[in-house]
Amino acid sequence: MKFKFILNFLLIFFLTKTSIAQEQTFKVIAKQGNILLDGKPLNIGETLTQKHEIQMPKSAFLSLLHSNGNPLEIKTEGTFEVKKLLKKLATSKNYANKYIDFIQKELTENGGPNAEREKKIYTRKRGQTSCQGMPQLVGMLMPDTKESARFIFGNTFTLKYFLKPNPENFGLKPTELKSYKIIIKDMMDSILYEKESTNNIEVIDLTKGKLADAKDLIVKVVPIKKDGSIIDKTEDVMLSRLDEDEQREVALELANIYDAKAEPTALGFLIEARFFEEKNYLLDAITAYEKVLELSSNLPVFQEMYKCFLIRNYMDKYGFEAVFFGKK
Repeated sequence: MKFKFILNFLLIFFLTKTSIAQEQTFKVIAKQGNILLDGKPLNIGETLTQKHEIQMPKSAFLSLLHSNGNPLEIKTEGTFEVKKLLKKLATSKNYANKYIDFIQKELTENGGPNAEREKKIYTRKRGQTSCQGMPQLVGMLMPDTKESARFIFGNTFTLKYFLKPNPENFGLKPTELKSYKIIIKDMMDSILYEKESTNNIEVIDLTKGKLADAKDLIVKVVPIKKDGSIIDKTEDVMLSRLDEDEQREVALELANIYDAKAEPTALGFLIEARFFEEKNYLLDAITAYEKVLELSSNLPVFQEMYKCFLIRNYMDKYGFEAVFFGKK
């Protein structure tokens, strides 16, 4: 009789536990817009079960994380039953728990990511937030910490550049600026890449043209005035690609975190950005954060995470401002 009672108790316990596990299907990681859950406002950190229904307004964004570790993002207007969303889940491997945990904590603890708070912390640690050196006319968003931070793993890197304050000191009024010229050379001073751009950002493909065989890159960005003259008063920045053995090693580590063949998501690139930051490949992290913003339509909370990343890695103060406040 006692044995039967224990058996029944264990059966009820496991059935209850299984039922709860099945019900707790998704957790809300990030959102934008007035999204409703069964007619009530949806909150970050909330758990969604199979019986719930999501109402997405126009231009809204929702990032969900399934209990098995796979992400799902909704960007379209409409009504979605949670039980039907399960069919859209990728069958790829789970994301590494430590990266998921870090992102969840950053998004939900202490009111979420806060660049001003981060700035105070890292200003105290270092005593400054901007890099030192000779005055520059044009700045690039580059690591100014360890030399290893200027190595590149990926086949592309994101180059962001801007006029620094008081360009008049270099003979250039902001109203005279026509465009920028991007120049990439090798160690022998041969030009590998050259482009004129009116943007403040370029994604450089390292698999094309003369860049494909280059390991060491010397990058410079110079302003072009409306009269066609160039003011070359900026320093070169040297970058290097990882060698084949190092690339292979990093690629294997990355493959253990998530499946790169799965549908791209903002959360996936957030995890990638965190991985690269941990490995000190900060240029690859910048490229990943740019993809996060692209896929999430510049979700403010993700912008704030990007800012916090730049601050804690001591990126140039004015470059940070140019990226997010549109300065040229």
